[in-house]
Amino acid sequence: MDSWDFSGELVSHYLFSSVLGAGASGSVHKAVDITMEYSPTYAIKCVRKKSDSTRLSRQRTEVVNHDSVTLCPNVLTLCDSFEVDDYIFLVFPFCEKDMFRAIFKQRIYWRNDALISKAFAEVLDGVLSCHKKGIFHRDLKPENIMCNAKGTGIKIGDFGLSTTRRRCGDGGCGTVPYTSPECLYKTKFCYDAALADIWSLGIILFNMVTCACPWEEAHPRDRNFTAFISNPDQFFQPYRISEPLSVLLHRIWNPTPAKRMSIPAIRQAIQEMDTFYQPRRSSHAPSRPSKEQEVLVDSEQTCVNVALVADEKDRDRDKVPRVSIDALEVMFSRLEVTLYDLVQ
Repeated sequence: MDSWDFSGELVSHYLFSSVLGAGASGSVHKAVDITMEYSPTYAIKCVRKKSDSTRLSRQRTEVVNHDSVTLCPNVLTLCDSFEVDDYIFLVFPFCEKDMFRAIFKQRIYWRNDALISKAFAEVLDGVLSCHKKGIFHRDLKPENIMCNAKGTGIKIGDFGLSTTRRRCGDGGCGTVPYTSPECLYKTKFCYDAALADIWSLGIILFNMVTCACPWEEAHPRDRNFTAFISNPDQFFQPYRISEPLSVLLHRIWNPTPAKRMSIPAIRQAIQEMDTFYQPRRSSHAPSRPSKEQEVLVDSEQTCVNVALVADEKDRDRDKVPRVSIDALEVMFSRLEVTLYDLVQ
């Protein structure tokens, strides 16, 4: 096996068919179980084993962590896992699509309050159930959340960066636009992985409501993030979201982690919210976010059925990028950043 494409091959007792997606770290295939007369369709994630023991241990940790929450509500079921030669295989139910496609390609949540409320509540339930089991995801984003054709039936997947340690010292993991400020870069300080997940949930909710991302990174050098820190009310105006939602997001995106809303409190606020939007303008079409605030979506990006494979681009985060002293003062004069002691 020296290729990502296993189409037509029999691996263990699974017959592989078409490739759903591929990246630098592996591929995802459709497959069926030949031992079953009427086999359901599976999505099998194929990952090449890392050569060094530390990274290989991390790959196997994904299997262990996912298996520990596989029966939780709104978590993608890990049906099977096995190793053959230089590959690790994870077997999942075939899902219709991921939330990236639903949000940014099909825009099925746009101005649909009931659908947003239902789907996001399912996301919250899935994350909370993982936290109760002692599993913290650390890479929550639409690509890692499966859904059905209607945008519901939420299933959280890809536990490749998950951890059982709530207090973490390995910053710089996750996907930058969804990463909380305290997790962006590797530092000598620890952060709370559960509270970092809550920050990411706020970004996902914003995605669903606006079909946009609020910023590229939660750092003073990002002018959209700086605008949010400086004046949240003014920052939200172009998106025409409701006042209750803007208040909720402000409380979720508190740069002081300990002051962020809990998942049950977020869920209650969502259920009590009449609408996520300001009233439509009668004179013309609804206002959309400005170009500067629109989400950066690669038009050639493949939205695979199971978004469990992402290109591994080594990001050097050992050193925090240079920013102006003025920018840092603007940000940190408004924050009470809580820093944990270094994990021994």
